[in-house]
Amino acid sequence: MTQGEGSSDLGGLGNNDDVTLPPTPVELVTPRPAPRRRSPLRWLAPLLGLLLVAAIVAEAVTVPPASSAAAEVEQDPAAAGIWYCPVTAEPGQSAVVSIAATGTQESSVAVVRHTSEGVVGDDTLTTVPAGSQRDVVLEAAEAQQPVSVRWSGGPSIVTWRTEGEAALAAPCAAGPSPVWYLSGLDTANGSRSTLHLFNPFAVDAVARITFTTPEGPTTLVSTESELVPAGTSRRIDIATDLQQPEVADLGVVVEVRSGRLVVQGEVRYEPAAGQTGPTGRALVPAAEEPAEAWAFGFAQADDRSSSWLSIMNPGEREAAVEIQVSEPLEESQLLDEVSVPAGGTYRVPLAGSSSEPTFGVEVLAVNDIGVVATRTTALVTEDDRRGVAASLGAAPAESWALAGGGTDGRASFVDIYNPGPTPVTARMSAGPGTPADWSAIEVGVNQRVSVDLAEVADDAPHISVTVSADGPIVAELRSSRDAGALRSWTSVGVPATRYTGAPTRPPVRRDPALSTEPLGQPGDEESEAP
Repeated sequence: MTQGEGSSDLGGLGNNDDVTLPPTPVELVTPRPAPRRRSPLRWLAPLLGLLLVAAIVAEAVTVPPASSAAAEVEQDPAAAGIWYCPVTAEPGQSAVVSIAATGTQESSVAVVRHTSEGVVGDDTLTTVPAGSQRDVVLEAAEAQQPVSVRWSGGPSIVTWRTEGEAALAAPCAAGPSPVWYLSGLDTANGSRSTLHLFNPFAVDAVARITFTTPEGPTTLVSTESELVPAGTSRRIDIATDLQQPEVADLGVVVEVRSGRLVVQGEVRYEPAAGQTGPTGRALVPAAEEPAEAWAFGFAQADDRSSSWLSIMNPGEREAAVEIQVSEPLEESQLLDEVSVPAGGTYRVPLAGSSSEPTFGVEVLAVNDIGVVATRTTALVTEDDRRGVAASLGAAPAESWALAGGGTDGRASFVDIYNPGPTPVTARMSAGPGTPADWSAIEVGVNQRVSVDLAEVADDAPHISVTVSADGPIVAELRSSRDAGALRSWTSVGVPATRYTGAPTRPPVRRDPALSTEPLGQPGDEESEAP
């Protein structure tokens, strides 16, 4: 056996034959270790362990287990509603309230004028047959009063517009909002912008007005508390009444601090002598909240006319925005991603972006920052007549309604734009006389189709239109009259959820942590809450 093999633990000796063990056993004495000094924190570790176990047990008891989301509750379509029209006409100008019944049953409507003496017309009901449109003309004095339109039965939508040399039109609002956002206003180069603040309710309203500009947000001390008395509509000239400096691309935020308000804007382009630029007036609808997607069915950019986007970012972070147009030009540099500063505005000229003179447009915020987008088009005819049309965009949807069209001495078109990644089939209805081929209108990927309402009738004073599709689209109505001054306006349609309501709602859940008390019968003192 070699050294180290089978070694023992005794003194480190190997298992060798030459080693003789002593004849008597050796008593091995093991020294007793010194007593260990106990730490005063000897109970800390066990105590921490007990506390950890108690915390885990408490969490298991107090935190309810995650439950699966409850199914949405189906909602019946709305059977009544009110549209609010805050804009008032200039002195001597008349206005038209176009009411279109968009459902399959007739609608009972009442056009209510809000005067200094109170409401007028609240008890006068008019029936609008299903699929048709009724125009209510407001003469000079009546046109200077804001109106609301109550409907019941079949749903209706409402567009307010003016007649005369200047053509203005916009859909009325479906209700008040705690905050309103307007983009596309202008106070530079002789332009003027007006806010219409409408309070048809019984309580005074107070609003705070702030601004967004290309350089960032602007707050004026003089606009911290704007009073709008109950039952009135205020016209506020931004430059004259609010002393807002000249800004070529202006956004406005109206924050309602008390009461309720409905808001719309108006812009008037009047270049000073010796200067060139857009000329005309347009209404600018206000948005109730920012969104990540806005689309338009119409824009025009050619040798004589131009269009541009006004993008407003009321948020606190910079917004990254992409622009898409139908029939895009590959060499266009205008469609690259743009950055809209926090609390700021950004103008995007659309000239040279599409191979077609008229096209559809989509605005997409790609970094989860909501924006507000308005498209403005400056039109110039061959004989140098000028006009301006503006529209607030809308998110693509599958059903739309449009009011205000007609072919009595004017041209009216419906533009359908499909910004999505798949082709869609759209169906248009314009009441009696609707062409059969309107039941299947093919709209390709990132394509736009324009439909002339003269195919229904060439002398109809009013035509109501509904558009539905098997995919998200946007529908816009444009109308122009060539006699005399150019009177042209556009209006993005009203999506169906605005007049029928959402098809579903979240279920109502009871919080088990809340206590309840039985409801007693009248006179039952024992069951009444103290």
